[in-house]
Amino acid sequence: MIQWIGAIMLLCGCAAWGITAVMRLRRRTQVLDSLCMALTAMRMEICDRMAPMPEVFLHLSQELPYPAAALFENLSRDMEQLGRRPLAEIWRRAIEETPGMLLTPQEELCLSELGLALGKYRVQEQGAAIAYTLQRMERCAGRAHEEQKRDGRLHACLGVAAGVFAVILLI
Repeated sequence: MIQWIGAIMLLCGCAAWGITAVMRLRRRTQVLDSLCMALTAMRMEICDRMAPMPEVFLHLSQELPYPAAALFENLSRDMEQLGRRPLAEIWRRAIEETPGMLLTPQEELCLSELGLALGKYRVQEQGAAIAYTLQRMERCAGRAHEEQKRDGRLHACLGVAAGVFAVILLI
């Protein structure tokens, strides 16, 4: 009886491992989609309303879903250091310090590069930089969606299969 309980626990643990991998893939696509939405809103705020950066960051921190909202909340909080630190550094650190972003190093670099243009150039150039970053992030989001479709069922099946295999070996 104890063997069967252990076998069921092992099977459930392996299945949970697979499901956790599936949830991580799904969460990653949600993060990238929310960042694309954030960049679109940011471009409209800067180019159409010509709002100042602190106001843009505060507005986006209140309007966007997590973790994009957390990113802009960190930016809004750190804007008080703007005279002592350049905006590009504040932008980069906010990206690094925001939990739950699930970005690859390439995606993080892409997003960080936007900080080099913010606040330095005219509105049109900032809008162009945001549009370029948005285009790159949309490609990353597309790849993440493809990865989720391709690998989602694979991770779930592998978790269950690993559990079944381990149970067969141990019984």
